[in-house]
Amino acid sequence: MNCYQYPESLAHSGEFSVRINGEPVEVLYACVADFVICALGPEDLPATVEVTSSRPVASARVRPFAKKIETMLVDGSARFLLARPENLSIEIEGCKPLYLFANPPENDPPAPGDPGVVTFAPGRIH
Repeated sequence: MNCYQYPESLAHSGEFSVRINGEPVEVLYACVADFVICALGPEDLPATVEVTSSRPVASARVRPFAKKIETMLVDGSARFLLARPENLSIEIEGCKPLYLFANPPENDPPAPGDPGVVTFAPGRIH
């Protein structure tokens, strides 16, 4: 699993905490919905996702409903299994949505300096 590291200057969620296969992942804050971005490879699947809220979790559902992902409430958390990488919205009653962007790993990403690749170096104004 590859979960991205973000600078502390970015706002992190004060409402949700998330674990994927038992490993904590960073949850970023946004006004409309908090979110998690990670890459899950075949060795990570099926993945157990556990979402805990700062509010009591009385009910939870995962959208889109067409994916037929069932949630379980266990010890005050919502849990579900991911069979493959998915983009989902986790909805816990009384909370704003939590978006989970679980992507497949990128194979052969282009390197900086490759033809057609534009790189914006950190700490520079472009």
